[in-house]
Amino acid sequence: MKAGVVYAKGDIRYDEIAKPVPKPGQVLIKVKYTGICGSDVPRVNGDACHYFPNVLGHEFSGTVEEIGEGGG
Repeated sequence: MKAGVVYAKGDIRYDEIAKPVPKPGQVLIKVKYTGICGSDVPRVNGDACHYFPNVLGHEFSGTVEEIGEGGG
């Protein structure tokens, strides 16, 4: 799947990453729409990333694609 990934300050890439598998009690969301949050800007241009690589994207909507064990 495609994702915006921060590798270092000022280094953001649109990369292919592995599709996550939901763990027990989790769901996998197929993203339909996404946006850039104000907190993403300092993650890319400032010192707000605490680890690298960091997959961005917590402003989104979509549909449930898969349910992990015990999540239904």
